[in-house]
Formats: sequence, C-alpha cells, structure tokens
Amino acid sequence: MTGTARTNANKFILLALILGGIVLLKFIFFRQLTELDQALNVTQLTSAYLTNIAAAMAVAMFALLIRKIWVIILLLVICDVWLLANLMYFNANFTLLNWAAITTITELPGFEASIGCYVDWLQLLFPLTTLAAYFLLVGFADSFTNKPLCSSKIAIWYGIMAFVCWAAGATIRHYVSFTDPSRWNIHDEERAFLRSHSPMAHFGKTIGEFIHFQLVHFNADLPLTETEQCIVPTSVLPDTASSPLGHLVYILIESMESWAMTAQDAMGTEVCPYLNHFIKTHPVVVSLGIETQQMYGRSGDGQLITQTGLLPLLQGVACMEYGANTYPNLAHFYPDSKVINPFPRVWNQRVTTRSYGFKDLREPDAKTHQKGTDSLMFVWTQEELEHAISPMYLMVLTIDTHAPFRCESPSLIFDATYSDTEQAYLQCVHHTDQHLGRFLDWADTAAVMQNATIIITADHNHFPREGEKGLCPLIIHTPNVHSTITIPHAYQMDIFPTLLHLMGQDSYPWHGLGRNLLDSASIRPCSVKEAYRLSDKLIRRNYFAQ
Repeated sequence: MTGTARTNANKFILLALILGGIVLLKFIFFRQLTELDQALNVTQLTSAYLTNIAAAMAVAMFALLIRKIWVIILLLVICDVWLLANLMYFNANFTLLNWAAITTITELPGFEASIGCYVDWLQLLFPLTTLAAYFLLVGFADSFTNKPLCSSKIAIWYGIMAFVCWAAGATIRHYVSFTDPSRWNIHDEERAFLRSHSPMAHFGKTIGEFIHFQLVHFNADLPLTETEQCIVPTSVLPDTASSPLGHLVYILIESMESWAMTAQDAMGTEVCPYLNHFIKTHPVVVSLGIETQQMYGRSGDGQLITQTGLLPLLQGVACMEYGANTYPNLAHFYPDSKVINPFPRVWNQRVTTRSYGFKDLREPDAKTHQKGTDSLMFVWTQEELEHAISPMYLMVLTIDTHAPFRCESPSLIFDATYSDTEQAYLQCVHHTDQHLGRFLDWADTAAVMQNATIIITADHNHFPREGEKGLCPLIIHTPNVHSTITIPHAYQMDIFPTLLHLMGQDSYPWHGLGRNLLDSASIRPCSVKEAYRLSDKLIRRNYFAQ
C-alpha cells in the first residue's frame, strides 16, 4: 500500500470511528435525559453500554460500506427525531412511543401542549451532533467517499466487534434482573427498552408493531373458543332494563392517583381534604388500590373499561378504530343520560357517547377550540341534575389534573419530599379536590340527590409504580351501602360488575370480565391476560351487535 493510500485508509478508519462515537454520544445524551439509568446497577449499566456501543459500531460499519454522505446524515436526522420524540413523550407519560401511540397523537387537541412543555435547550445536543457529523464528512469527503482497498476488511472487523459487544450485553441481560420493584413498574415494552437501553432497538420494535398492527385485524374473524363462549352471553343484550330510583353520577378524574389523597404539604395541609372528609363522614365503598388497565388509549381506554366492562385492544385504540360498535353499558338503564366532556373533539366522544349508551354530549364549543375547567364541569353537572325530570346518568370527565400540571392558583407549599413534577401534580389535584368538594357538599343537601349514586374514580394513572404510585382510588356512595366497605386491591375491570350489583341489575347478561367486589364468592371468569385477549376479539368482531 502506498503512503497516500495508507493515509486515506487511516482517515477513513478515523472518520468511521468518529461517526460511531457521535451516534454513541446521542445514546448517552438520551440515557441521561430520561434518567432511566437510575433503575440500573453497575452490572446492568455495563450491559446497557455494551449494547449501545454495539449499535454505534454497527453504524460505523454501515458508513464504511455505504460511503454516501447524504444517506448517513439522513439516518442521523431520523435518529434525532426518534430520540427527541421518545424523550418528550416519556417525560409527559412515563411510557415510550409505539405505533398505537403515534396513530392517536393527531386525535388529541392540546396534546402538543402537554408534550411541548418538556422541550429543553439540552435537547439541541442531538441536532448539533448531527451538524458536526455533516461538517466533518464534508470536510474529508475525498477520504471518505473514495473507497480504500482495505475498507471491506475494516467493515467486517467492525461488524465482528459489534456482534461481540452485543452478545456480551445480551449474556449479562440474561442472567441479571433489570428492574428494581421499589422504583419502577412499567409496561413490558418499557422493560425491554430498559434492559438494552437502545433507542434504535426500540425503533425496530415499533416498526414490527406497525407490521403486526396491519396483520392483527385478520384475527378478528377467529371463532370464539369453547371457554370464551362460556364467558360471554349468547343472547342479544336487552334494550331496556328496570328503571333506577335515583341519579347516577360517574366522575372520572383525570390521572388521579391514590397516593395524592394521603399526601400533605410542608405545613401539614392535606392535598385532598374534601374527598378525605367525604370518605370519613359517609358510608362508602372505598379502595385506594385500583390497578388501572389502560393501554395507549389512556383516557379513552379508561372510559371503555369503566362503561362497558371490556378491556382495551392489544393493538390500537378501541374508541378510535371501533368507536361506532355496539357496546354493553350502564347508561341504557337510565331514561336520560349525558357525558360532560371538558375538551371538544377528543377520543372520538361524539361517536362513543352513543355507542356507550349515552343520549347526549355536553362540551365546550369545538369551533373555537375552547377547553373547559373542572369548575365548569361541576357547574354543568349540578345544572343538569337540577333540571332533570327523571333519573339521569351523568359521566363527568375532569381535565385540570392533566399533564403538564399547570395550576392557575397554587396554594400549597411543598418541601424536597416531592419532585418538581410531583409538586405541580399535587397542586392540580388540590385544585380539583376543592371543586369536587363543593359539588359533594351540594349533593348532601339537594333534594334531587337523596337517592343518587356517586362514583369517583380515575381514568388512568400517571406515574410509574413506585410505592403507592400507579394505583387509583374508587369511592362509591350509594343508598344501598349503609356502612363503609374497604377493598384493599382490585382491577379497573371489577368496577363494572360491582356497579351492576349495586344498581340491582344482576340479571343483565353481560357482567364484564371482572368480579363483584361486594361478593366474597365472586370470581373473575378468566385471568387478566386472557381478559385482554377476549376483549380484543369481542371488540374487533363487534360481538354485541349480534
């Protein structure tokens, strides 16, 4: 090899190494900004770094073989977009993007605000490293684009080293645990990401989800198994049922978690004084251990579970893809029913209001994209009940505890016990508790509420499981309960059959896939995992329209 050829080859190798280093730097930035490494010990971090080094070396090998500057820069830009999107989505929702989440983003007015608040100047490091790579490649274009004689051999060695690093990381991953239960309890897809901490591996998983998402619809026509046929009713659900004696007010509090109900600020002020007082002074069914079961439909899935007794789709979002289906529901027991919705044009409410059995929808003016507040939602609720001429079912959705947790008039003072995000969240919960308390005080003395049933629960959690975090409350106040009943633990799907029992509708053909929490002999008809699979099949087949 001549001196010039050797020089070009050395520059070629150096540029490839620098390019791989830039990719590795992007991964390290992402790791630090998500702070997921706090859940890993030294051995686990070693595995994570080996996996990321393997990915960076694979990129370097790809650069050695392609040698097209524009292709490499394009791939780096795609990498930046993916990393930034996942970073902001994780900060807002403590979950990572998948195909189902991507397809629902455009259906959520105001979604960009809850994500955009997590934009930080440090995120500029991603495009800046790509810009640095561009100038580097352009500056040494001749050395990079002219193929040295040894480039193929170098690429092979890079590939071998990438494989060795990946195999070493995979071996470590196989023999150690990668989650600390005291800190994290996140979905399986996040656990897989956490183990390798490879954003590009997660990108590949999302592409696989897209392919599966296109194919899974073929499963809708699969016949029900004999076991499944024993669980679901064979008869068509009745259009009418015995009339209830009083109103039903079903309040779904956005992102409400049980730990907030027991929290206090630095001065000893309760975050939820009104709700706690209500529980202490009224006979209620109460549980602070409700495991929510939403998937990527979030609030839309919360409505589906609580109103129909079904669980979310395994892929996709039911209210978007199958919003017009016929669903079993609680609302058709009532001669009048309405949804009080604070955010117009969200989660396909105009369609699902009808399919979940409600006769009407009340929401702010969608033409001006106005958003309601919890204060307004409870004012509307009181107005509807005062003017009702027959027993009425109201499903009330709140909004002020939605991320990014911007409370207009914070009144609590917190110390370092809670993080900045937790403090902002608790301020919003305190604000909602005040409005809820005023409504409950009115309900105590209003003549129209003497035979009413009030359910207070959450559509979903917000924080990953950590101690009491991740669990949601359930409070049921009804004339049929004369002393407080405490339920230590339950699933969200248990609410539907419990309410059927309290409403005197035990003869209703569909009891959901949970259990009646007030009957110690009641059991769930199948496991939670099987319940998800069966629900997916029933929704895709529009089973209840038969």
